[in-house]
Amino acid sequence: MRWGWQLLITYENIPLDTKELSELRKYEIEYVFQPIFFPDCRTVYAYEALMRPKNVTVTDLISDYTRMGRLHELEVLTMFGAAEEYYARKYKEPMTVNSFPTESLSKSEDAEFMRLYKNILTYLIIEILEYPRADEFIWKLKRDIIRGNNIPLTLDDFGAGYNGMDAVEFFDPQIVKIYRALISGIDANEGKQKKVLGYMRKLKEKGILVLAEGIETEEEREFLVKNGIDLLQGFYLGMPE
Repeated sequence: MRWGWQLLITYENIPLDTKELSELRKYEIEYVFQPIFFPDCRTVYAYEALMRPKNVTVTDLISDYTRMGRLHELEVLTMFGAAEEYYARKYKEPMTVNSFPTESLSKSEDAEFMRLYKNILTYLIIEILEYPRADEFIWKLKRDIIRGNNIPLTLDDFGAGYNGMDAVEFFDPQIVKIYRALISGIDANEGKQKKVLGYMRKLKEKGILVLAEGIETEEEREFLVKNGIDLLQGFYLGMPE
């Protein structure tokens, strides 16, 4: 994969050039892209970029950079890597990229962060992995910059952990992704059906697109399409490529 060695990014008063990129190179990071489909299950709405380091788990990589106080650098560098690979593959649809759960960005740093992505990407969707209330001040800075640049937001793992209706109110996302554990076996589970359909009704009333992730069977797909799901994602429909 091409890492764009000529890029020189001024970020938190640190020039992120060959040194920082070389540091990540040792992990042999590759990217795969998983399709997100419209209800016809043939037309692709967007592709989600997934980071795949060969020499460490993603969780450990994030933990290492968090411990060093450099998680924002990792986010910048990996997003640039994903963007380069995405363009190399000549995809035409939008790309969704994950934003890490915690940040340590000042407002000026966050503005630069978003400016760079806006310049690099034709169409970006930021995916919020989780919203810990303890980090509300930092998330507010990021949210306001994202809104100011008219970049769409996806809220991941809705219905689990931190991501509930309070997070919807906070971020005002364009897309909400229903937690995969609620989707698994939904065709035969009345409890899950009641919960997910209730979520869908509330979210659609707000004009939010609802995405079901983790589709594994035809029965799950049929139930969700029949009941008005907006977008679908899962191994049954399309593997990361």
